[in-house]
Amino acid sequence: KPYGIRARLLDPECTTIDTAPEFVIRDDGLGTDLGYPWGCVLPNGNVLALYYFYDNDLIRHIAGSVLEI
Repeated sequence: KPYGIRARLLDPECTTIDTAPEFVIRDDGLGTDLGYPWGCVLPNGNVLALYYFYDNDLIRHIAGSVLEI
């Protein structure tokens, strides 16, 4: 706890996976059945992170967050 979605920003070669700092995208999930993330860079340079989620509404769904890197 708290349950949520976290990410790491890696270098292009993915060599920093063990040292890249983790950051929280959101932490309002109700349990551990969350995640399955997918991300893409938007034309303006922001990142759209999509993931499987459920929260207080108890409806499981695909949610998204736009991240400014």
